[in-house]
Amino acid sequence: MTKRLIVLLAFFLFLTAFHNALAAEDKGSPYYDFGIFAFEDGDYQDAVGNFKKALSFNPDNPYYHYFLGKTYLALKDDDQAALHLKVAWGLDSEISGLRYDLATLSFKQSDYGAAADLFEGIASEDPNYVMARYYAGISRFKLKAYNQALPHLLLASEQSPTIRPNGYYYAGICYLNTGAYDRAIDKFGYVRDNAESAVLRGNAVKWLEASRSQKKAIKPYRLYAKVGYQYDSNILLDPVDLDRPTDEDDDALVAYLMGKYDFVRRGNFTLGAGYSHYLVNYDTLSEYDLSASMGDIYAQYKWDNLRFDLSYRPNYYWVDEKDYQASQQIRPALRWKVNNDFNVRFNYAYEWKKNFETTGRSGDINLVDLDLYYFFFDRRVQLFAGGGYGANRSDHTDFDYDQVRGRLGANFKLPLAFKLRLMGKINTKDYNYVDSRYDVERKDTRWEGIGSLSRKVYFDWLSAVLDYRYTRNDSNVIDNTNDVQIYDYKRQQVTVSLAASF
Repeated sequence: MTKRLIVLLAFFLFLTAFHNALAAEDKGSPYYDFGIFAFEDGDYQDAVGNFKKALSFNPDNPYYHYFLGKTYLALKDDDQAALHLKVAWGLDSEISGLRYDLATLSFKQSDYGAAADLFEGIASEDPNYVMARYYAGISRFKLKAYNQALPHLLLASEQSPTIRPNGYYYAGICYLNTGAYDRAIDKFGYVRDNAESAVLRGNAVKWLEASRSQKKAIKPYRLYAKVGYQYDSNILLDPVDLDRPTDEDDDALVAYLMGKYDFVRRGNFTLGAGYSHYLVNYDTLSEYDLSASMGDIYAQYKWDNLRFDLSYRPNYYWVDEKDYQASQQIRPALRWKVNNDFNVRFNYAYEWKKNFETTGRSGDINLVDLDLYYFFFDRRVQLFAGGGYGANRSDHTDFDYDQVRGRLGANFKLPLAFKLRLMGKINTKDYNYVDSRYDVERKDTRWEGIGSLSRKVYFDWLSAVLDYRYTRNDSNVIDNTNDVQIYDYKRQQVTVSLAASF
């Protein structure tokens, strides 16, 4: 009898607790419904009040927590959203939409690992859930797990034409970072031609250029050729030193050829050699024809944001097919990439030269240079400035001088794929001794203005180029015989060329 009473009493207590729970649930349910209506109407503050009221009656209802968290997510109160969404997940992880909202919250909070796992879980259960697939790819992209991001981005892009421009854009970056340059070029080309967003198209164009540049950079060789026709208003007798003018003008065929090859590429170390040849053939004044051969043996080492270069450069010059000057140069250089937009380069050069025309010009020179480069406007404009000092010591004191050099310029990427380069230079020479012929310590100042406009034509490797150079040299040396300042001159050069780069 006693056992029966105990069982009946326990059953009575269970029914009472169950009834009370149902009663509490029933009291919270209307507020939950009101909260849903307010949420769908976009009245999130009213929705928060109703969901909180519902929770006050039943704090363990996973749906109440879920929709309160979802509402906080809409209000961009991520901390409160995380609190309630995680409680809901702990109470019932099978609530429809809960995993996606948790994934979205993790993505917003930059917890890309958690977001990727959640989005991938959704996509594996429902392969047609395109947005889950897309954000799984973006999350892996944010983690720089490019090989894992690619399948998601490509599948989402194939499933949704709306997503495709954005998906291909990020897929292109993934391909670029994994060394698949042709595939990167293909994806960026699609975005450039099909994206509705002008910003996205513009970004795709920049990445397309970067992909082509990196594809070119990985080749162990580089070839460059340029040939054109030039008008020169004042040909120089000393074409290498840019010294004495002839006061004669002429047209000329100009050509430049350069080739280089990296023989060794091991990790951060590169070793290679190159050769360049330059010539100017005048139409009438062939006695001033100039040609030059320039060699280059170079080594390079990179670590972090620093790069060290060392090169040996033997050069040889001919004027009118006669030996004019030979030189050898050793040039160490250090480049520091401060950030993506700012670079610094320091150069030192020691050069030994032998002049065959005037033996007193032979000697050596020490040069020190510092250059700064900065990008603006999404790398469409590059400003650069630099300067340096040189000490020239020759076999004859008439040619000993110290020089100070300065330069300032900018590179522009213009509409219609034009590129413009502008630069100004100044070079001052203070000679160390009284000139034996003119009885004066010579002082020269040379200004140069340079402009170059180019555009690719027909092929990516072919460009049309228009170059202009203005030079003015002022000197204090006067030839008393003719009462003229023999080193003063003005010079203009205009060149139209075709250039090919491989």
